[in-house]
Amino acid sequence: MWIDKLQVKDRAIPMFAKVVELDPENTKVGTILGKIYYENKNFVAAAPIFDTMVRKLDSLGLRPSSQVGVLVRAAQVARAVGSLNKASKLYKRALELDPESSHALLGQAELAMTRGAWDEARVAYEKLLPRRKDDDKSAIHVKLAEIAIAQERPDIAINEFKAAIADGPKNLHAHDGLIAVYRERKDWRSLLKALQGKLPQLKGDAKADAFVEIGGLFRDRLGEPDRAIAAFQRAHELRPKDQTLLHTLLELQTAAKRWTDVMPILDELIAIEADPKRRAKYLYTSAALQRDEVGDEAAAIERFDLVLRDDPSFLKAFQAIDTLITKRKDWRALERAYRKMINRLPADDTSPLKQLLWHNLAEIYRSRLGDFRSAAKALEVAISLDPSNFQRQLMLSELYAMLMKEDPANFTESLIRSHNTLIRLDPSYYKSYHQIYNIYRMQSALDKAYCVARTLIFLKQATDEETRFYQSGPPAVFRQARGRLSDDVLRRYILPGDQDPTVTTLLGLVAPALASWRAVIAVAPGNRRAMLGVVRCGGRAGKWEAIAEDMIAFMRAIDDLDDETIRAIE
Repeated sequence: MWIDKLQVKDRAIPMFAKVVELDPENTKVGTILGKIYYENKNFVAAAPIFDTMVRKLDSLGLRPSSQVGVLVRAAQVARAVGSLNKASKLYKRALELDPESSHALLGQAELAMTRGAWDEARVAYEKLLPRRKDDDKSAIHVKLAEIAIAQERPDIAINEFKAAIADGPKNLHAHDGLIAVYRERKDWRSLLKALQGKLPQLKGDAKADAFVEIGGLFRDRLGEPDRAIAAFQRAHELRPKDQTLLHTLLELQTAAKRWTDVMPILDELIAIEADPKRRAKYLYTSAALQRDEVGDEAAAIERFDLVLRDDPSFLKAFQAIDTLITKRKDWRALERAYRKMINRLPADDTSPLKQLLWHNLAEIYRSRLGDFRSAAKALEVAISLDPSNFQRQLMLSELYAMLMKEDPANFTESLIRSHNTLIRLDPSYYKSYHQIYNIYRMQSALDKAYCVARTLIFLKQATDEETRFYQSGPPAVFRQARGRLSDDVLRRYILPGDQDPTVTTLLGLVAPALASWRAVIAVAPGNRRAMLGVVRCGGRAGKWEAIAEDMIAFMRAIDDLDDETIRAIE
């Protein structure tokens, strides 16, 4: 009722199972339950039921065709649970009842394949072959080919695979089998034809893979690079973002020196590359090709500039820009290129590269554009990054000297400072002493000129004119001071720059008292109060070494000390 009337199979199964449990020989229920288990692929539960049905097959009252069906199902169940010998016997029994049974022949053939009984399987499949059509026939040819391969008869396998393809062009197993045989035999031409024959049945990545293999055959085995390029190009059309394919095409087109075809490939690699440093390498390669092979220097400069956009440390690209623009003598463009390169570097960068860029920019202004003011400014920046560079400072002094002739009001002091820096970097660079002397004489700054001349006399580097000027004596004209010697003037122009103003103020307050106590001691060396005053003044001023010396003198001069003095000494 559950099956026939209500069509609820799940409620019927446990009831039928209970009947079989109570009466294992009940073939009526067994037939129904065995079919259900078979359809549900519950072969373990189906196995004992089919054993009973096979044992009582003659008493079931079935037609011969139905008996064959029971035997075939029983064989399939036995095979599924691992009883291969039992399955083989059941298939043979089914074929005894109906030698033309396709199901029995197919089952026997598959079982024979599983057991490695190749001849038995071949005979069964050959019997099946005339009864099949199209795709089914193609599948049997594939099985016969597999048997031939197992028996090491590749020629027969090839024929069977070809027959399978002829009967079923869409049978990919047949195509793959034929390709595998040709690949194993290293029959490259036949392999090529087999791959080409498979192409109409493929789509997407599978088709791209086939074109890649075809391209590899043309390139590596058949020596036909042009056809290889065509095959790889077809694969690339199917997988446009495959970098491996692009690199393969790049190598082939480069080897063929087809530069107009190489450039689009590089552009594609540049477009899909996310890493800036790797992208910079592709850009550099494309720029070099534009320069060396295509001959388009303007396009090459643009691409070299893009290299530096992605990787400012790629100095070969900047060197290439420098060389190309210098060759064209476009000095304004070269100036812009250097400024652009400088701006690419971090603002706080003080590396030798940045120093060199500013130095070279100054040289462009000086020797190419004749703009000495801009050259001096660029050199000032370079020197600020490396203050100890003597040659750069010397170059700057030469620029200041030229600028002073045009504008002495603005550049005379700059030139003097530059020469003073040269002397600080190399005290033996006597040319700067002479230059400073000449500037002071030109300005009629006789006091300063006299001091420089005296220094040159001391260094034994003075010229005859400098010697005569020095021997003429210091300037007789008294120069009136423009203001009093204030604390601020003392601190800014006379006292050492590293002197602490707070300590200086303290010493100024203590100094008068300390001088008075020392005057008393000079007259009366044994005066205790004076010596104690010296010690206290030294303590307030922080002169600890002087305190120690005064205390030693105090101890030597005084034999008996009162409590107050001892506390002061402590």
